[in-house]
Amino acid sequence: MKILMAENLVWNDSVRVGSHHIARQFLDHGHELFWISLPWTPAHLIGGLKSERIRQWNWGTPLRPDHNLWTWCPLTPLPYRNHLILRNYGLGRTLLRRSLPSVRSVLKAAGFSKVDLLWITDPRMLSIRELVDFRASAYRCVDQMNAFSDVPPSVDKLERELVGSSTVVFATAEDLLNKLREWRQDLEFLPNAADIDHFRVPAPEPQPLKAIARPRVLYVGALGEWFDTELLRALAERMPDVSFVIVGPKRRSLHEIEGVSNILLLGPQPYTSIPGYMQHCDTAIIPFTASALSRAVNPIKLYEYLAAGVPVVCSDLPEVTRSGLPVRIATGAEQFEAAIREAFRLNAGERTGLAQSVEKYSWKSRFEQVAATLKSQSNLELITA
Repeated sequence: MKILMAENLVWNDSVRVGSHHIARQFLDHGHELFWISLPWTPAHLIGGLKSERIRQWNWGTPLRPDHNLWTWCPLTPLPYRNHLILRNYGLGRTLLRRSLPSVRSVLKAAGFSKVDLLWITDPRMLSIRELVDFRASAYRCVDQMNAFSDVPPSVDKLERELVGSSTVVFATAEDLLNKLREWRQDLEFLPNAADIDHFRVPAPEPQPLKAIARPRVLYVGALGEWFDTELLRALAERMPDVSFVIVGPKRRSLHEIEGVSNILLLGPQPYTSIPGYMQHCDTAIIPFTASALSRAVNPIKLYEYLAAGVPVVCSDLPEVTRSGLPVRIATGAEQFEAAIREAFRLNAGERTGLAQSVEKYSWKSRFEQVAATLKSQSNLELITA
């Protein structure tokens, strides 16, 4: 089958999210897939030509990372952002109609003007529905979009239209389900998962870690507005004997933690090396601020940490608590420190038990759920022999 995925991130972003894993499942089952990302605009040129979004544009020619995979990032004259006239619904509603070259022409040239499944994860990509013919469509809601500071409030109107027009709607968190139930009742809970084998198979210690003293506390993921830099700095000051290893791209100001001697900002690292970082650290953390954004988060890193057999200390996030997984919940630096020091004492057998706790949380099982739902709702046969 032909599948078009309309996404936020580019295909080879340094952060691997759920959509990447679902796309890999589509590809592993022999389907052809076109991955189109949220557009770039001339404003990206301020940072030079090195932006991955610009590279993915490729002068209007999709890239081919695999024989069954096409990836592309459109160029639009204006961004849809939470700023002055750029935040209006009309701009968001027609965003992809203004691309250079046209989205329709690029899809047609690649053989994707007609697809079996249109899969959308970001409501700002709503206008893709008017540029392609499709048999069925799915919306996978993964974030409280109106809680991001750079997303216009009018995104709610786009999302409402997307929810009402999709064949099936999935959501990754209970808070998201509650919001979407205002617009539609037949929703399906589809939480995140992990590539279990990727994280549990023993991996070598990455070179950047070898010079970092133990004990090591690890965070892997984007450093966005949800990341609690005040908490991390307080932990580093309370625990000068501990190395805090931070792996991921910078997406907010980090002035509060830059220059702190025992906070090591390693930047984004290859996905292939992430199991090694996890397995060769002593505890992993999810230090998120309390907000509408974090209340709706089902953190993929939770499942990946546990699959790697590393104990986890996490802020009080509803979805983590509901999961029932063996995670230490903490609020504030004092509780975090106590939980981290307790986690340091886990033995090898107990760490193996952590990995076993997420056996059923695989992307294979999530894909089977997606396939069963789409088969019942639209008669699409996504799972091949």
